[in-house]
Amino acid sequence: DNDAGYGAGIYCEEGSSPTLTDCEINNNTAESTGGGMECWSSTPLLINCTFSSNSSNSLGGGIYLNGSSPQFTNCIITQNTSSMGGGIECRWESNPTLTDCTISFNSSDAGALSFLYSSPTLNNCTIANNASFDAGGGIYMWDNCNPTLNDCIITGNTVVQAAGGLYIGMECH
Repeated sequence: DNDAGYGAGIYCEEGSSPTLTDCEINNNTAESTGGGMECWSSTPLLINCTFSSNSSNSLGGGIYLNGSSPQFTNCIITQNTSSMGGGIECRWESNPTLTDCTISFNSSDAGALSFLYSSPTLNNCTIANNASFDAGGGIYMWDNCNPTLNDCIITGNTVVQAAGGLYIGMECH
């Protein structure tokens, strides 16, 4: 349990590339961004990690990425909350790769996964049972995103306004 302004659980500074295996990042609260983890221009490797019950008052309840390209393998991102990107918020050239991950039961105003000027790759991931108020209960993409989704399941996500599963905004392909 940890409270901080940014990256309450883990904070990766510019140029860092830690490897985290079998970690649990739970019950952290950020006043601004990255309840569970925040990465700035970094490339961490996360294997078999769980991000659960983290929150932020702004972006990335579970994870906030800015100019970062982490790799997540067999990770669980669940029950995190924020205003955008309840599970993961990717901004400004963040290009994470998620393989065999589960993103579930996260909540936000926009997307369990939220992308801005980012091109994530999701391989064999399940995005399920997330809730959003505004748009994209599962995934919310807006402005210049080029995601790649391979063999993913998007199911059971809910939204009040638009697109329960996947919201694709301007200049997204």
